[in-house]
Amino acid sequence: MTKKLFSVSGVFCVVCLAAHAQKPDKKIENGVEVIVNHLQPYGVAIGELTTLNLEKELSIDLAREDIGKLGLADIYNFDVDSAGNIYVLNGKPVEYFIFKFDGKGHFLKSFGKKGQGPGELQWTLSIRCDSQDNVIVSDPEIRKNLVFDPQGNLIRETAFPKDVYALCPLDNEKYISY
Repeated sequence: MTKKLFSVSGVFCVVCLAAHAQKPDKKIENGVEVIVNHLQPYGVAIGELTTLNLEKELSIDLAREDIGKLGLADIYNFDVDSAGNIYVLNGKPVEYFIFKFDGKGHFLKSFGKKGQGPGELQWTLSIRCDSQDNVIVSDPEIRKNLVFDPQGNLIRETAFPKDVYALCPLDNEKYISY
């Protein structure tokens, strides 16, 4: 019985340590969150031959006729939500700035209308999906961030001061300005 208990405890410790080793440590230094990565970078010895294999995961062909009809002319920036949906910022919008694709690259919807009214955009700088999969877009032209739900409905607008070029949202609902 003791041998069985010892074996089970040993396996439990190994599993717990392995699970902990996969997570980076987070600490606060001078009010800034620092993430410590304990993984060693991949190194190549000088004079040693190495191979790099790239595999195509996904592509969205802007030259395809069906994509062209959507008005997506230039991918400016993008982010991916927790479900694998891809949100693309259109750099040359005709009508919409944001295009949503599923994880296989199939078009789902567009939103973020070009304009000057509430919930509309004039020029986009960044796009980010938060921990609730809301889509946050920064528009330095009209000095505001717009937050949309995953279906493209406007949740809120946040204005930022004239001395700030843009706000980048963080997971803790605070922002970094630049």
